[in-house]
Amino acid sequence: IQLALDASLTIPKGSWVSYEAQARLLPKPVHWIPSSIEDSYRMNLKNTDVDLEDGTITILNYPNNPTGATYNENELKDLAKQFRERKTVLLSDEIYGELNHEGNHCSIAKYYPEGTIVSSGISKWLGAGGWRLGYVAIPNELKHLTELMEVIASETFTSVPAPIQHASIAAFEPSEEIDEYTHHSRAICKGIGQWIYENLSSIPGVTVVPPQGAFYITAHFDKAPRILKNEFKNSEEMVSRLLEETGFACLPLSEFGADPETFSVRMSYVDFDGSVALEASKRGEV
Repeated sequence: IQLALDASLTIPKGSWVSYEAQARLLPKPVHWIPSSIEDSYRMNLKNTDVDLEDGTITILNYPNNPTGATYNENELKDLAKQFRERKTVLLSDEIYGELNHEGNHCSIAKYYPEGTIVSSGISKWLGAGGWRLGYVAIPNELKHLTELMEVIASETFTSVPAPIQHASIAAFEPSEEIDEYTHHSRAICKGIGQWIYENLSSIPGVTVVPPQGAFYITAHFDKAPRILKNEFKNSEEMVSRLLEETGFACLPLSEFGADPETFSVRMSYVDFDGSVALEASKRGEV
């Protein structure tokens, strides 16, 4: 989409790493919208002086990687109003939508249909990452992008392999089995995320973004004792030392656009036996 659209990129600080990297490869300018731990690194256009009308595409990702935060319907209505006023093209990356912990994901396209492109896929909510099957929904008002993307795709790859296409049809047909699977997947992610949130939040000086979807959580260590003692120069050094001293791997939030001076990290909680977790969820133990 970035290749097809003649526009710079606007994203909030705290965004998936590939968005900026793709823009830099083209190359296209990248504008960052300020965000902070206080608002769970969620997008707020009132905090930016970036001119979204001046040929930009804005990417909104929720539930969010790296924070696990999402938006309720009132927040989406407010954002949609702001996007419409600015006449900006919005790419809503909803790849984690089915992993909203409460099962009530709502697409912003409901409130800004004429300017929203929705992207998703089966890699996250169905655990089919290796299949590499994604899709976009483009409104009629932006149908010229469909033609451009078809040309780009035809020069990049032939198609999704036929067996994957046929197998994936099942994901979009009524299925009690898939509904049960996604229900338990959400319950597992919610249970683990809440456990991590409660334990990290109990540590003096640590602020944590409450996870609402997906399987990520962000913690802010600026007031933690070892930070206050100036043991680390920045978040990159902190996560390296954490890996060396404990064997625990996480990413500095600066990799996602946050200021390097903030000692924040993203953690992914997927290192568990899925079959055991599913059985526990079916017994109501998560």
